[in-house]
Amino acid sequence: MAYADEGAEDSVNIYEKLQAVRVELAKQGIKKGKKNTYVGYSYYELADFLPQIQELCQKHKVTPIFTVSSDGTSALLIIQDTEKQDASLKFSIPMSQAQLKACHPVQNLGAVLTYERRYLYMIAFELVEADVLEAQTGNPKQAVQQTAPNGQEARSFVVNTDADPKAELERLWAFVGWDVGGIEEYINSYAARNKRPANSLLYERILHEQVAYIKSEAEKGNPQYAAMTLDDGIPF
Repeated sequence: MAYADEGAEDSVNIYEKLQAVRVELAKQGIKKGKKNTYVGYSYYELADFLPQIQELCQKHKVTPIFTVSSDGTSALLIIQDTEKQDASLKFSIPMSQAQLKACHPVQNLGAVLTYERRYLYMIAFELVEADVLEAQTGNPKQAVQQTAPNGQEARSFVVNTDADPKAELERLWAFVGWDVGGIEEYINSYAARNKRPANSLLYERILHEQVAYIKSEAEKGNPQYAAMTLDDGIPF
């Protein structure tokens, strides 16, 4: 939702400035730096567009200010005209929640704020990315039954963040084709090397490290993993 500050005497001026930023930003053809390999669509991260937006806002004498409403129910992006103190535009969306496993409440809050900030910038500056609903409700087999470079049938693995991390680690090993019978020995060895107790936090850490490793090897074209797509299950 967007609306002009009621105290602004000439809101047309700031609308023109914002539109100028939007037009110049669109001409830059900013590339999306992140891809959801499970669903099969690319999306923007803040780092993909924030430097360009800041530069254009400085050029057109407006400044974006991200904040949260006093009651904590909405996230706001205020576009302030730096030449007119009483001229501004406000964009707002409801605050969401995240419960990421093995994360401190502050980390959960940080994930939510990053998510809200990214979408507010996309709304305000009209950055367009793939329709997530369309990507998810198309042919459900299309994302799975692709052909990998080595001719194998592609397979997908998505971490269930609500499940027991050790069980998910065992499921990952089975998916990849590693010997699940050796997982206890691996965990104990990992715990000893890193001087950490073998608990759910350690299982979570190993799980995400191995997902990242397999994804990296798949992207390099390693034939053992080339037919695999993996998703860590974290939406931010």
